[in-house]
Amino acid sequence: MDNSTPFFSVLMANFNRSDFIEEAIQSVLDQSYKNFELLIWDDSSSDDSIKIIKNFSDNRIRLFQNQSNKGAGFTKAQLAKNASGKISGFFDSDDVLDQSALEKMVQMHQLNPDAVLIYSNHFVCDEALKIIKEGSSRKILKGENHLTYFGISHFASYKTANYFLTEGIDETLTKAVDQDLYYKLEETGPSVFFNECLYYYRHNFSSISLNKYQKSAFEIKLAVMEKASERRENTSIKYPSKSFLKWLRMKNIEQKKWYMIPPFVSLNYILYLIKMRLKRL
Repeated sequence: MDNSTPFFSVLMANFNRSDFIEEAIQSVLDQSYKNFELLIWDDSSSDDSIKIIKNFSDNRIRLFQNQSNKGAGFTKAQLAKNASGKISGFFDSDDVLDQSALEKMVQMHQLNPDAVLIYSNHFVCDEALKIIKEGSSRKILKGENHLTYFGISHFASYKTANYFLTEGIDETLTKAVDQDLYYKLEETGPSVFFNECLYYYRHNFSSISLNKYQKSAFEIKLAVMEKASERRENTSIKYPSKSFLKWLRMKNIEQKKWYMIPPFVSLNYILYLIKMRLKRL
């Protein structure tokens, strides 16, 4: 391996995370694995983020800035397209990596050369980074995928070359960007789960996918799922039925009552849950 070329590209999108970004960057610089680059793409922050980033003198850090706020989809797409490493992984600017995260991910990719996407589990933490619980990442059952079994979360890394086999990140997305990417990547090859917590996910009040934003985030995720299902219609890759996706959408609308959901839609979902439970036994 040529050590002059970064083997791992850590991709960090940032918008107004000055309270946390210093800790996030330091957790990357403290990695036991050293052959990496840290790409930071700032989405026109109005706080002290840029000043904090520029205080770091490490030449493995590459900083880019949007002249105006473009949103998560646009910003993450620029990061993905500019990665130089053979492996890439997104890392939020308010979170923290375990010191061994990159080293273990590189080892897993070396042990699984055919795997496109390799992901670990994570810790869910409060704003002070105190651990609340383990995350919900899990091994995807044989015959299933992330779209039908919902298993992939932080910390996820992928073969950079496979990104360019997809249509790329949807630059119009404001939420569910990572999920959209995982669906697209698994359409190019297999995924592998590494059952160890390598990522500290900070559950902060202003998260774009939590708290008061949760309902709108779920709506966008459903739209992403529907697009993934459409892409897979003429492939051998399994995807959820339209009735299941319709059930999820109706369930997310607060005004809808259970009796308004067509019986066959509810039955389809119940059968789906029973099938998943039996496979886990």
